Amino acid sequence: MDDEFAQMASEFDTVDELREDLRAQAAERKTGDQAIAARDALLEQLRDAVSFDVPESVVEDEIKQHLQAEGKAEDDPHADEIRDDVTSGVRDQILLDVLAESLDVSVTQDELLEFLMQTAQQYGMEPAQFMQAPSRPVRSPPSSPRSPATSRWPWGCVR
Repeated sequence: MDDEFAQMASEFDTVDELREDLRAQAAERKTGDQAIAARDALLEQLRDAVSFDVPESVVEDEIKQHLQAEGKAEDDPHADEIRDDVTSGVRDQILLDVLAESLDVSVTQDELLEFLMQTAQQYGMEPAQFMQAPSRPVRSPPSSPRSPATSRWPWGCVR
C-alpha cells in the first residue's frame, strides 16, 4: 500500500492518514460494541430483578405494525412466530425507558446524530434512509447480535 492507493481508494492523501482513520473507526466500533454488551448485561440483570406484565395491547400493536411492514395480513402465522420476541422487546424497552427516566438520562442532539450516523454505517445505509427505518422492519448490523429490543428500532432504546 502506498499514497497512490490511499488516494485512489479513499478520501485520504496518504497511507498514514488512511491508517489513522481506520484506527479511529476500529476504536469507535469497539466502544460501541462495549456499550451494547453493557446494555445487554444490564438488561439481563433487570430481567432477573424486575417482573411485570407487558401490556398485551402494545405487543399486539407492535406485531400488527411488523406484519404491515412486511405486507402480511394480521392473521398471518408469522405473528405467532414473533410474539415472544416482540414481547421480550417491549419488556426490555419499558425497562430501559423507566431506567433512563429515573436516572434523568439526557442525550444532546449532536450525540443522537453522531449515534445515528455510526449506526447507519453499521447497517450499510445512508443516514437519511436509516432514520426512516422505524417505519420498516430492519436487519441487524452484520457485526452485532440481534436482540429483541432491536427488532423494530435498530438503535434500541431511542425512539
